Order: sequence, then structure tokens, then C-alpha cells
Amino acid sequence: MSTRATYQFKPEDKWSPTITLYIHHDGYQEGAAAYAHEVAKYAGPTKGGIVERWIRALPGDAEITRDHNAHGDTEYRYTFTNRGTQVKVQGCIYRKDEKSWTTLYEGPTAEWINDQLKLEGADRCVILHGEVETVQKVLEKMQEEIKLAKHYEGGNRSWAISQLHQHAKGIPEAEALVKESLLT
Repeated sequence: MSTRATYQFKPEDKWSPTITLYIHHDGYQEGAAAYAHEVAKYAGPTKGGIVERWIRALPGDAEITRDHNAHGDTEYRYTFTNRGTQVKVQGCIYRKDEKSWTTLYEGPTAEWINDQLKLEGADRCVILHGEVETVQKVLEKMQEEIKLAKHYEGGNRSWAISQLHQHAKGIPEAEALVKESLLT
């Protein structure tokens, strides 16, 4: 479906630029959430920031544009802040040949993705280390951290275990993985 949208990424610091991407299709909320979910699942090169992850996860779909207003035919605007963990979703309203924008959602990106796509279990998104990730991706990272922690001794092992518990906090599947693996 040719529902056009812009995806703007506002930096947390005053030195980085605001960058906006334009995607010509599937810009309605469920389609945009599917894009964001692909980015959350993306396991390729991590160099760069959130914009680079979007471009790499969606090759050929996203193009850099000036700002939200650069394309007059967009129907949705997505503004991401806090390294992509917060999103403001706006939809276009036409009244007597006049275009205005209304806010449809504003809050955590992970919750928005999960709600739009009805995600559960390992497919759902969470925020870990200031990034939106799928639970599956978190579990894979945790398994690697657990392998490393088992090789530590003494105080280093205690520190590694405390870090594992901290990272797993609030993600039941990760908490269970850490608890189970540290018993063996």
C-alpha cells in the first residue's frame, strides 16, 4: 500500500543533527511498526546509531530527506527520541483543503510496536541498554554473557552475575534464563 511517511530521529545531544527518513509505502501505523520491529531484530553491523540501523535493516526502502515537511504527500509522521526508544506518531487530517497533524500515540517505542503488531513471547520488543530489541535478541545476547560469566572467578564472577541480573530485570524470559543457567 502506498501510504507515505517520514521517520525523524532527534538526537539527545546538541552536536548531532536531526535526521529524517522517507519511506514511500506502508507508512500506516502497523506497517511502520513492522519496520521498527525489523530494526529491533536486526543483527548486522552495529557501527553508527539508530538511523544507520534503520537504513541497514531496511535496505532500499528508506531514503534520507530534509525533514517532515519535505514531502507534501505523507500521511504519517514518526518522531523518535532517546535513541529511538520513544516515539510520537502523528496522522494527517484534511479539513477544507487544509492539512493538519494530530498525535495518535506518544510513548515507549517498544510498547507501540508490540501493540500495533500484537507481539508476544520472544518476538515482542523491550528496551535494553537504551535500545529497542526483541526478546529473542536479548536472550541470545544473555546466553553469550552467561558463557563469559562462567569463566570468571571470585569478585569478577560476582560482578558479572550481578550485571546479568541487572540486564535481565523486567524481562521474565531473561530472568529465567539467568537463574537456570547459573544453577548449572
